[in-house]
Amino acid sequence: GPGWGWAIAYLLAYTLPHAFILADARMHLALVPFIATAAVWTVAYRDQWRAVEATPQGRWKAWAGRAAQAGLLLSWGLDVWAHRERWRILLGPHGHEAHFDY
Repeated sequence: GPGWGWAIAYLLAYTLPHAFILADARMHLALVPFIATAAVWTVAYRDQWRAVEATPQGRWKAWAGRAAQAGLLLSWGLDVWAHRERWRILLGPHGHEAHFDY
């Protein structure tokens, strides 16, 4: 569409500093609205996505997106695993008294 260039530029300008410069996990919450919007848009317009996926370039984009999604899920899973003891304490009966120094 005619406004996609500006929309993508705004998205990148807003999210890249949060993702790279402020790499602390707390700062990633700023990315949630953009990720959620992209997910809802993908579901709402899935027929258009299927038409795009029918082209060779579209298939590449779809697989790149799936690879990025798998990488994010793997990263999240490894982070949860690395902090599993903290999760156990936090979700335990006295988790509210853990006083973690995030």
